[in-house]
Amino acid sequence: MSLQTPYQPPDETLHPASPAQILVLLAMVGLLVVASNAVAWGVLKVASPNISDVQVVRKWDLLERGGVVDTLILGDSTGNQGLDPAQLDAMIGGRSLNLCTLGNFMLVDDAWMLQRYIERHGPPRRVVLVHAANVWNRPVHPASFATIPMGLGEMGRRVPSVTFKTKQKVEFLMRRYIPIYYADQSLRLMAMRPWLVPRVRPVITERGFMPRSGAASPEVIEGDVNEAVDEYERRKFGVARVNEAALHEIVRLAESGDFPIYYVDAMVSDRLVDVPAYRQQVDALHAYLRGLGGDRIKIVLDQPIGFADEYMQDSEHITVEAAAKYTEAVGLRIMEIGAGETESKP
Repeated sequence: MSLQTPYQPPDETLHPASPAQILVLLAMVGLLVVASNAVAWGVLKVASPNISDVQVVRKWDLLERGGVVDTLILGDSTGNQGLDPAQLDAMIGGRSLNLCTLGNFMLVDDAWMLQRYIERHGPPRRVVLVHAANVWNRPVHPASFATIPMGLGEMGRRVPSVTFKTKQKVEFLMRRYIPIYYADQSLRLMAMRPWLVPRVRPVITERGFMPRSGAASPEVIEGDVNEAVDEYERRKFGVARVNEAALHEIVRLAESGDFPIYYVDAMVSDRLVDVPAYRQQVDALHAYLRGLGGDRIKIVLDQPIGFADEYMQDSEHITVEAAAKYTEAVGLRIMEIGAGETESKP
């Protein structure tokens, strides 16, 4: 019978260290953190599966190198996947660019993008604004602005101005410069299941259209519609101060450049389109826009367009099949409005 010596963990000895050695160790840790974030940033830039991040980066890149266009399409994600610029051009002529981004930016980056475009190319022939009704009274989420390629100083100087409190600046800087912190889910997906990345990474055309396939289940849409109805019933119509400032700036630029602004309501589920609380919000919004913009703002759709479940990904985002129908309806109305204005001129 053999006797086994019980396992004894090794003794760890604390070696003496000089201040210089401690500084070297801290520097190595710091370099490791910087290098890890640099690698993560580079990987995410090339192959991020985060739809929102890819969308914002791509749209600002198109703004910088997209050249001169006739129609500038601005707005949130509903317009991003709802309005096809190539199809619109076939109807109204000229060249369009879809720069719609995210609802969390509200109308702020609409104004900023229009300013940047005019600074580079002069005024477009027309601007098309596409927004969901619930965007107008949203609170500002400063950290989300970190994906916009603009420094904090410039954001404070632009119109409308977006300023940050100390805590918000920290969140903004972490969101922008520490991807290991903010993009951990994306990085985990890329490391653990890289074969899924091409499936979820969005495709955005050279004209800025992001076609999306695959409707959600009726149960998912019904749940999302119910949440939207609750929100519209809780909130009375209102316009956030930063949105009002942004709209004033867009109208000022339109008057200076003598081009029209075509406002288009986002498409919605046909379960939502006739809900009284939603329709009241839309009617109040149209009245507000007419009062502020006068003849400069054209309301394209007198009534929002509703789509059946088979065309919806949630209560306000449509599939590529529905986008063709939506773009056709918008294009026809822009043509009608434009023809009416031409006939009314002496």
